[in-house]
Amino acid sequence: MKVFLLFLLFQQTQGIGEERAQLERLKREFEEGKRKIAKMEIKVKGTEEELKSIERKEREVRGFVNKLNRDINTIQNELSKLEIQIDQKEKELGQHGDRIKFSLNFLYQTLPENEILRFLPGEGDKEALFLLDYAIQNEKRERDMVLKIYSELNAYKKLKQDNLDFVLAMKDEVIAQERNLQDLKRQKQNLLAGLKRQKSAEERRLAELEAAIKEMQALIARLEKEQEKKRKEERIEAKSPVGKYPWPVKGRVVMNYGTIINPKYNTKIFNPGIEIETDPGSPVLCIEDGVVIFAGVVTGYGNTVVVDHGGFFSVYSYLNSFKIAKGSKVNKGQVLGDVGGETHYFGSRLHFEIREQGKAINPLLYLD
Repeated sequence: MKVFLLFLLFQQTQGIGEERAQLERLKREFEEGKRKIAKMEIKVKGTEEELKSIERKEREVRGFVNKLNRDINTIQNELSKLEIQIDQKEKELGQHGDRIKFSLNFLYQTLPENEILRFLPGEGDKEALFLLDYAIQNEKRERDMVLKIYSELNAYKKLKQDNLDFVLAMKDEVIAQERNLQDLKRQKQNLLAGLKRQKSAEERRLAELEAAIKEMQALIARLEKEQEKKRKEERIEAKSPVGKYPWPVKGRVVMNYGTIINPKYNTKIFNPGIEIETDPGSPVLCIEDGVVIFAGVVTGYGNTVVVDHGGFFSVYSYLNSFKIAKGSKVNKGQVLGDVGGETHYFGSRLHFEIREQGKAINPLLYLD
């Protein structure tokens, strides 16, 4: 009998050792979470600095666009003035042309058509014709001068128009750069918001882990007290899970039992059960006859039911509600509760465990 009690005591001690190992894993995960948050803070600060740099460039580009707009207004005003000057010179050219035509027409008219020459003295007509020719030559010189100015004004206008086209093209290019900066700014803002959400989520998860560690420490302390008490009591040999049991819920396994590596953060987490993705509100069924020894909230696992099947336990977490109470006798296939909705932190899924002598074992080995 003494040997049998020592064997049971050894088995219980082994179970508590497993809980201690789980606690150490939680502590390591907690420290890893703190390091992860520190890295996220560095990324957040770096992204904020990038945003400030982009905003500075945006201000510079906006200032340059404003300068280009001022240059465009100046050139357009100069072009308007040139148009007025060119119109004026065109009128002057027309006037000079009319006067030259009139003079030439008058000069080459012969008697009796040239009424003016008929009244001049014999020698005076030659002098008058000389003066008229001089006037025509003078008009031509004036017209050539106006034509030169007119040509220069048109050349200057073309130069200004080319300059305007260049500035407008530069403005389009700068505005395109500004749009690219705005797109980059939005990307960085979205990245920053995502990093902050990740950081907040990691901080919440870390807080849950911290609470889970405290709860696990309390659980170990309680088990140690129970162990000391049970040394003095006679024990009944516990049943072990045998054969195959029905699935607690219909769905798809999205997280397996054992060590899970997160490739994004390179962290390791020990999952003591499996997680089954299913529809919100799906009924959760008991896998075997037993007694409900716990129906309440567990930190990090939400609403949880634990059923004792005579020595081994089944655990059901992430429930939306309970259909039973602690101390209730339950039968195989009886509804224990329903799965939480998609608003849950982990979405619509059931966390399921099988524990033998306090030690978590792979449920997939026992589910049909």
